Amino acid sequence: MFTSQISINHIYIIVLILLSSCNNSKYISIEDQNIPLSQVVKEEKVKDWSHKDILLDSIPGISLERAYNTILKNKSGKEVIVALIDTGVDINHKNLKDHIWINDDEILDNNLDDDKNGHIDDIQGWNFSGNDKEETNKYNHYDYTRIVSAFRDKYKNKDEDDINSSDLNEFKMYKRAEKRLKEKTKSVAQEKEYAQNVFIWKNKAIEILKNKTKIENITIQKLDSIKKLYAKDSIIQLNIKIATGFIKNGYTDDYIDGLKLRASNMLSKQLNVNYNERKVTGDDPNDMANTNYGNSEINADINFFTHGTIVAGVIAKNTPEIKVMPLCISGFGTKHDKDIAQAIYYAVNNGAKVINMSFGKDFSLHKEWIDDAIKYAEKHNVLIVTSAGNDNDDMDNIEKFNYPDDRDENGKEIVSNFLKVGGSTYNINEDLKYGYSNYGLKNVDLFAPAEKIYTTFPDNKFKYDTGTSLASAITAKIGALLYSYYPKLTSSEVKNILMDSGIKYNFNVKVSSKENKTIPFDKLSKSGRVLNAYNAFIMADSIISH
Repeated sequence: MFTSQISINHIYIIVLILLSSCNNSKYISIEDQNIPLSQVVKEEKVKDWSHKDILLDSIPGISLERAYNTILKNKSGKEVIVALIDTGVDINHKNLKDHIWINDDEILDNNLDDDKNGHIDDIQGWNFSGNDKEETNKYNHYDYTRIVSAFRDKYKNKDEDDINSSDLNEFKMYKRAEKRLKEKTKSVAQEKEYAQNVFIWKNKAIEILKNKTKIENITIQKLDSIKKLYAKDSIIQLNIKIATGFIKNGYTDDYIDGLKLRASNMLSKQLNVNYNERKVTGDDPNDMANTNYGNSEINADINFFTHGTIVAGVIAKNTPEIKVMPLCISGFGTKHDKDIAQAIYYAVNNGAKVINMSFGKDFSLHKEWIDDAIKYAEKHNVLIVTSAGNDNDDMDNIEKFNYPDDRDENGKEIVSNFLKVGGSTYNINEDLKYGYSNYGLKNVDLFAPAEKIYTTFPDNKFKYDTGTSLASAITAKIGALLYSYYPKLTSSEVKNILMDSGIKYNFNVKVSSKENKTIPFDKLSKSGRVLNAYNAFIMADSIISH
């Protein structure tokens, strides 16, 4: 059940419609109005809160239902493609199967590149993490592992006084990566040791209880009974407490084995500079011209990698106009700059109007490749949307990094088609900002719903999910709908409409619970706004009409 508790005297919203011609629309934008004291959200609205309206429903969603019921009611939109650069997607999910892009220029399973785009049988997208044996890479290096591997011979045991000025930025990146690799390696080794200890502690406690009570198959119910029977036995009481804690927190033997396996894989693969992370794909990750890799299995390992299915569901939900183009760059670790760039080129060349990249990373070994790909997308009028990240960091801090981005080394924007999106919640109070969302008055463009979003999950399942990945997806969805109903818009216009038509909340929100720090919500991003589809369509209609 959702609630919002804040005095009506402290709540109001402002929408600043920058184009005066918008006032000529027969629809009135949401602006300068007091919001009624927010009530408990009705259960039937919980699953779709992100599509609700702040005035009609007292929920700070994006007003998509209101837009469909009014502005778009008697309009017909054109089919529009959203490229999803992510993990594999469950293309057979009942809520996704009708939303998956079909490459009409390719003939299914004839093992030929019919459309001559360099990819054989790419009927529904491409898997950049696969090979022609239908294998998919499951483990990538972290970017800081790659950077240490690439530059350790050049910079190991050196300090700034030994470095030429032309190499100084590269050296600083290496030192930052080296520090992260050491810290992560140490912490993962500790996690592995902890998992092993948990296994020992838990099973030792259960073994003691079995020996003393002669009871097999220890459960919470049996522990409660034993607790009463042996109330005066301190050893039994202590081990009941230990066993109860582990069982209630889901520490089964399988779960603990999973923790140990995860830590072992990280140490042997993601953090191991000598691990061959491209063994499956067989390409050179440092050569953009080496494009002969991947396969057409865009639904590979969907139960291992669920993120793509989750994000695809957000984009496709209640939007028949949208087709999703899955472009897979999966693998635990961080995405390769080469794969990201190649996926962007593929999306643009195959008709996508919006590209959603719900991921981020702290390092970029070949940032120039992604910059060039983003510029290529801009040249072809394609909008790129990405997530701000979930570290609760101020991205205006020069020590914070979140790639991909649209800035050069001096912090100047290099394109006009790139959006970085933070996450908002259903709370009309100091918790309006999703607690872990990154923010930044200069370097985050917009906010959108990110908390408790109901979406698709592999094998025809559904779940609630949270994070700025979903805020990015929701923004990409509205960007695509603007193209669908107003195809003459440029990518720059779509970006500006999404930013300028949002709803501005100017009360203070929490950015640090520990320090009890708050700042005005409209200072969290460049636009200071939460995405609003209803206002966006009013603004788009006004632009096209004039």
